[in-house]
Amino acid sequence: MRRAIYAVIIATSFQAGTLLAAGSFDGQWKGKSHSERAGGCPTEEMTLNIADGAITGERILPGGSPGNIAGHVAPDGKVTGNHGRLTGEFSGDKATVIYHTDEVKCPDHTFSLDKVK
Repeated sequence: MRRAIYAVIIATSFQAGTLLAAGSFDGQWKGKSHSERAGGCPTEEMTLNIADGAITGERILPGGSPGNIAGHVAPDGKVTGNHGRLTGEFSGDKATVIYHTDEVKCPDHTFSLDKVK
């Protein structure tokens, strides 16, 4: 009986720790892309909302047309999403997120994001 109680306590503690860690990036994040290519790529904007590790948001393309973002941030800050097109890392109140495209001139859009709330 004691072993069963200890097992429940350990399992519950692990789950609570995982939820707290995943939620540490919760909030709204905003930023712009920057280009490392000669000639540059157009600047884009990104707004992400994170709740319990789930990412939703928009990538605002030149001309103002939005592209939907969906993904996940792991407790260690690693980002995955949009069917492999979204990668990156969150750390504290800063994030670097890369959106991979099929564009020849600008295949990777690197965004620097800040937590705004």
